[in-house]
Amino acid sequence: MFPMSCTNTVLGDKGLYSTLIRLASPHGKMGRAFKQIFTHYRWSRTAMLIREGRGGCESGANSIKHAFRGTNITIAEWIEAPRNVKQREIEDYLLRLRGRARSGCICIAIYTLVHK
Repeated sequence: MFPMSCTNTVLGDKGLYSTLIRLASPHGKMGRAFKQIFTHYRWSRTAMLIREGRGGCESGANSIKHAFRGTNITIAEWIEAPRNVKQREIEDYLLRLRGRARSGCICIAIYTLVHK
């Protein structure tokens, strides 16, 4: 089985999914990777902006939050943008994040920024 997106850690159970081959890494590895990057550069403060209801974004962001626990890395701001977010609201969120941290983790679908 070659699913297009299979980042959920539950799929790592080889007893249940013995024929699964991942094309994307599990979200847990993403959190550990962010922790290594932040540790390497000695960054200690970040902010998160994710779009609510986006499984991948939410799962990835929670993986990062979990990886940062017990470290000196602080998530200074956590913003979940609504599904129907407007471009102006995104700009406001980004300004707010900039005031709280020098780095940010952002996961939001591009099509939410396009007005029809």
